[in-house]
Amino acid sequence: MSVIGGTRSAIARAAWIGVPLYAALVLIAAFPSIAREQLKAEPLQVEGFLLVGVVLVGILLAWWLFTDPDLQPPGYDRPS
Repeated sequence: MSVIGGTRSAIARAAWIGVPLYAALVLIAAFPSIAREQLKAEPLQVEGFLLVGVVLVGILLAWWLFTDPDLQPPGYDRPS
């Protein structure tokens, strides 16, 4: 496995962190009583925290993709 393939597969694995966050967000949106009864918080507050997590994961993955020098296309010469 090349370095580029290894980095891309690591990013793909890390992207799965967002899936449970989205699932929890949909669950709280569909059943707001879960947040009120189980978490003792307003559903909008819980959804806000989950949405911040989704955005944070997205920003971190984008940063990882754009700053990893191993993901440059073949023949790319870095400006000096």
